[in-house]
Amino acid sequence: MSVLRCFATSIVHEGAANAELERLIQSLSVSFADDAGRLYLLLQNTQEAAPLDLEQHTFITCLTTPAILSLSAARNILLRHYNRDIQDEDIVAFPDDD
Repeated sequence: MSVLRCFATSIVHEGAANAELERLIQSLSVSFADDAGRLYLLLQNTQEAAPLDLEQHTFITCLTTPAILSLSAARNILLRHYNRDIQDEDIVAFPDDD
């Protein structure tokens, strides 16, 4: 069975909600309700994912970096870390958080 594997990144601004990221997660949580997908997320400008309360979403795997990176650099980091999870039959996507 193929799995939709989404790779996304978002910049975290201290003390500010990230409505676009929350909207993306909410949308994917509906689509991934039957374990049909995974979101691999790189949060930039932070060293912790806790402020976004990501633990409640079992389909999310999260990395953090204190730096702010270009989109291509962020995607390359995600692919380098999680390439082993991708199977031949999987679908790989790069949704935007906006």
